[in-house]
Amino acid sequence: MSGGKMPPLEILRQSLSGRTESGTVVFDYSMLSAESKALADRARIQIIDEKNEGEYENEGKIEGKKKKSERWLDSGLVMISSAPVYDLNGKVAGVLYGGVLLNRNYEIVDKLRDTVYRGETFKKREIGTCTIFLGDIRISTNVMTGDGKRAIGTLLSHEITKTVLKEGKQWRGKAFVVTDWYLTAYDPLLDYSGKRVGIFYVGMLRAPYVAVRDRVILTFFLIAGLCLIFVFFGTHYLTKGIIGPLEKLAEATEKVSSGELEIDIKYEGKDEIGKLTRNFNRMVENLREMRKQWDRRLEDQLVQSEKLASLGKMAAGVAHELNSPLTGIMTFSYLLRDKCPQDGVQRDWLDTIVGETERCARIVRQMLDFAREFQPDIKPVNINDLVIQTLDLVRYQAIFHDIDLELNLSSDIQEVDVDPNLIKQALLNIVLNAVDAMEGKGRMEVKTSLRARGSGGRNQANKLDKSGQWVEISISDTGCGISPEIMKRIFDPFFTTKEVGKGTGLGLAVTYGIIKRHGGDILVKSTVGEGSTFTIILPLRMQNGK
Repeated sequence: MSGGKMPPLEILRQSLSGRTESGTVVFDYSMLSAESKALADRARIQIIDEKNEGEYENEGKIEGKKKKSERWLDSGLVMISSAPVYDLNGKVAGVLYGGVLLNRNYEIVDKLRDTVYRGETFKKREIGTCTIFLGDIRISTNVMTGDGKRAIGTLLSHEITKTVLKEGKQWRGKAFVVTDWYLTAYDPLLDYSGKRVGIFYVGMLRAPYVAVRDRVILTFFLIAGLCLIFVFFGTHYLTKGIIGPLEKLAEATEKVSSGELEIDIKYEGKDEIGKLTRNFNRMVENLREMRKQWDRRLEDQLVQSEKLASLGKMAAGVAHELNSPLTGIMTFSYLLRDKCPQDGVQRDWLDTIVGETERCARIVRQMLDFAREFQPDIKPVNINDLVIQTLDLVRYQAIFHDIDLELNLSSDIQEVDVDPNLIKQALLNIVLNAVDAMEGKGRMEVKTSLRARGSGGRNQANKLDKSGQWVEISISDTGCGISPEIMKRIFDPFFTTKEVGKGTGLGLAVTYGIIKRHGGDILVKSTVGEGSTFTIILPLRMQNGK
């Protein structure tokens, strides 16, 4: 300043203490006049009374009377910087300051608009606008009035003024600004001391977005109309060309589900419906063939059941007829044997008679077991313990001395619903057959496992319990194996490949009957010269206690 008095501003007092400062400051008319009468006149703005921006009803413009009032804004918003001036002794001798008056400073708002919106227009109008408010009065702006002039002196709405200027909050939303709708943002302007003195505004015309919305809606309705036309003609085609054959397929499916398999749908098309129809006809043909095979199998099983029933009755009758004389022969043989000398030849003959009589008695017992209708005494049993108990009956006998026994018992199995005595008998029969097949020398593996639906391997859905689980007990040997011809007959009663006097052919038949009584099955895999594997399949829990 030259000869003038320094304005009473805090920013200048800070510079007197040796600090360089900058900020925004409000100059009143006298302070501006002290600097320049031209600046004071430029800062002076007549306030225009009209409906404030942001006030609207149902997105419709509220028309209001627009007139200049007798009120004037005499203050100016100045961006100022100050720095201390030092004398030759390094002491602060004064302050150098300079500032830019923002009132009617259009260069700043236009540059901000061009930087942000890059000159984008809509119907020859700038899309973006910027405004600087001092209080709620527009002092610098590129928002235009209806007559094409900058809207200097227009007022901000009471709602936005309260939110931004009084409460210090940001305001975002849709607002009617002077002549049009804008998407707006208002932020408070602070002076050097942190006091809210004005507002900075940026806005974008809402009209381009409304135009895009209207085009999208129009396009949607056009597409929807075309889709309705397409659906109408497409539905007619589907009804005639697709729905008709599908209805025939549905009717045929209902007939097949009721057991009627003499169906053949005629459709010569090469499309997906034709492929579906041909596949359906092939499926029905396969079902017819399966029914024929099933009928033949049922017939064979019925004949076999009748044969077994007749054979069982005959075996029971023969066993009962033989049991009494065998008992008499054995009893009198023991009495005669006791009267013979220890080293006499008659005693040896009687020992032979006793041994053969006992063998006949065992055969009679097996015949009775085979013929007898029994109901298993079901109880929860640890199947691994049952396997070990069965093997303990024979593993220490002389026939097992040269057999390497390997146990792989699953820890996942807890208890299985079985008759322990019957299952033990079935296991013992298979183990002894394996020993005979190896002729007392080789390797035997006994394995238990828990299976479930979808666990892979063979399909045993009919052996599942309610939880979808079953138990497998596998007994493998390295014996002579079983040929395919013999494999077909191994469960037939009285069929045996052993020498006369060494087998009755009832062991596996009785075993098969025991497993069937438990709702299970026996599977056999064998390779001649390599060995065999017998797998017993049992449901984990018996259905309905049976």
